[in-house]
Amino acid sequence: MTINLYPKFEEVFVDDTLKGIFYPLCTVELSSGKSVHFVSHNGLWTDYESNSDQNTEEYYRFTLCEGKYAFSGDITIYKGHKVAKAIQYALEQEFWNNEDFYFKTKLSLADYTTRVIPLVADLADDDLDLDSYIEFFYAYSFNKLVFLKTGQFGRYKQLIDGFSKATPSQYVYQEGDEDFDDTMSIQYFDEMLPDTLSFANYNAIGMTIGYQFFADGNDCALYYSESEEAVICFNSYS
Repeated sequence: MTINLYPKFEEVFVDDTLKGIFYPLCTVELSSGKSVHFVSHNGLWTDYESNSDQNTEEYYRFTLCEGKYAFSGDITIYKGHKVAKAIQYALEQEFWNNEDFYFKTKLSLADYTTRVIPLVADLADDDLDLDSYIEFFYAYSFNKLVFLKTGQFGRYKQLIDGFSKATPSQYVYQEGDEDFDDTMSIQYFDEMLPDTLSFANYNAIGMTIGYQFFADGNDCALYYSESEEAVICFNSYS
């Protein structure tokens, strides 16, 4: 299994419907030659009720179209979905145009928030928790920046929050790893699915840990069905 960190959004999704909502974490190339992707909507709160069996606050399902994710769920459960794309675009432009500055100064979250709030405050609506959105964007982007420049993974908590240097961690945890037990996960996650979805043909790919790609947030346990050409990702918090 080959793992590639931080794929481009357009390499993961068939269109930009979920731009600003989901972050691409990594792409996994399976032994069959097919690829699946770990993604996360950390940074956006979700409603408890969904008008679709394709996504809830607990899971989301994608079908695969030529190796990319197609979404047919209920986008309205993601609070701030109407404005997230525009806000992320503004934040991305500012961050990556100043990547050397951020890499050198290692601004605290408070200082970063003060710096970018004027750029995006007028773009937000009442549904979006803007401070939370900025926090997760900064953590994701800084981790990505450090990885691209140094090859070091998940360094936000050390370099920004002042935590002691951690032991290098895995990108994806698989069956047999302490953080992921396949049998228990299947029994637990199967209870989350409605009767309209069957879990019978899905196999575990692995799990990413939220705080390693961000600084906090949900983990992502990913299952893939070759016969359905679909994935289901379950949110969990460790």
